[in-house]
Amino acid sequence: MSRIIKLSFLFIVAFSMITLSSCDEDGGGGGGGGMDKIKRKGAAKVKNKLRREIRKITKGLLRTSASDKLGDLQVKEEYEILGFEPSWTLLDGNKPFESHYYNLLTTLVVGGYDLNPKTGEARNDAHRDAPISSGAVKLAQEKNENLKVLYSLSHYGDFGKDLLKQRQNFESFLNNTELQGAMLEKVNDMIDTIRADGLFIDFQNIPSNSISNYIEFMKLAREKGGEYLGEDYIIYTRLPTNEREKYFSEETIKELENVVDLFVIKGFDNISIPKPGPLAPLHAKDRIDIDSLVEYYLANGVRKKEMVVEFPLYGTVWNKIPGEENGWVQAGEEALPYRDIIKLAKTGAVYPTKDSSYAFFPFPDRNEYYFFDDKKTFHGKFSWIDENELGGIGLWALGYNKYKGKKMWESVASIFAIPQVVLVPSILTYILIFIMMSFGYSVVRYWQVRNFLNKKRSYLIYFVAGIIVVALLIFVAAYLLPRGKLQGMRIAGLMIIMFLLFPMARKYFVTLRRWV
Repeated sequence: MSRIIKLSFLFIVAFSMITLSSCDEDGGGGGGGGMDKIKRKGAAKVKNKLRREIRKITKGLLRTSASDKLGDLQVKEEYEILGFEPSWTLLDGNKPFESHYYNLLTTLVVGGYDLNPKTGEARNDAHRDAPISSGAVKLAQEKNENLKVLYSLSHYGDFGKDLLKQRQNFESFLNNTELQGAMLEKVNDMIDTIRADGLFIDFQNIPSNSISNYIEFMKLAREKGGEYLGEDYIIYTRLPTNEREKYFSEETIKELENVVDLFVIKGFDNISIPKPGPLAPLHAKDRIDIDSLVEYYLANGVRKKEMVVEFPLYGTVWNKIPGEENGWVQAGEEALPYRDIIKLAKTGAVYPTKDSSYAFFPFPDRNEYYFFDDKKTFHGKFSWIDENELGGIGLWALGYNKYKGKKMWESVASIFAIPQVVLVPSILTYILIFIMMSFGYSVVRYWQVRNFLNKKRSYLIYFVAGIIVVALLIFVAAYLLPRGKLQGMRIAGLMIIMFLLFPMARKYFVTLRRWV
């Protein structure tokens, strides 16, 4: 019902904006080109929302059942599941984004716009435009009509080779509101083009003396976004977690809570000196762990349901140097994609740790050791998120799990997903309740019905049988749809009960007639 009300409201808003636009075109008003641009953008956004709501309702009406298959599930309402799809995975020629289970995501973060702090431009044009050129956003929105899409804006303080100048460049940008405004205009144009819902801001290594300027930038981002999408504009941000930088203070968090809709904690790779072991440990002594990060930010004002913990879909490979007790060196690429780890894990025994911190498997003959998360360890960590009632999880990066791999998605679904809610059973329930009430109302309200049943008592049994059948159908529609694996057995049982009740009821009313 709430969806119908929302759809009606969108119709009214769309009609009003179209009417206002037509008045302006006929010469009524002189708001200027800027105002016309805002109206056009607003009308286009409402139109897109209206289209998506109509498609949602239509699909819901046509869906008659739900199943527990991976592709038929939906995320529980109380959780956020973020999927990160950076530009370099969007531009992968194998198009890994085509095989994701978008129904198990609530938000897709794409992009993006890696900032050049000197000019405000993107450092890589191909990466900036990847959400458009790849077609990934359009595909994701077609597969999940409820999916929110955020465009990524990032800066890690790594522009240029001179460390001192990097810091100076970042400080200069955060102090230049004119440059920020011009940059945000370009970013919001991209958001408008791909029909996204807002912005994911990932600024790391922020100079400590520029935190106040950073907060002002976040406020400006909210203001500029509001000019495009109004109150519907979404801003998520990734909090600092690395031991090389200071965490945000309670005062900073308090300021940001007025601007940011959701905070993401990077739960992996939070060490200054690489060493073998878990990338994303729940509890650890030799590195920053998820538990301590969550505890810190909860103590400093972040609400549980506004906090999402981000997990990696990759692992690392380490070589043990023979003869040296602590001699380790990282082998090959910095990140070993999840899809490759799963293939390698099939060649030998995988050893999960007791606390589900990580899994590893060794190749002793090559002195190689692989550290990663598998289905079992993911399940343990996701269960921890659920038990602590946090907002949800993030997955970095989805492209690491391509080629239709299901194991990771199964871990997500086991904790955060349920069968999709369908509209047909609900509508059927209301119709049947209406019919049931009509039976009773007709007898109480109309003397003609009472006289007819009194004179034609042979029809009374059919009247009562009809009430029983409708009551059973209400029970089926309200409580057994959508159904799980036992649906056939349940329906068969109800049919048997109905056939047993009917002759019993008939015998009862025949006996009753003799006494009346």
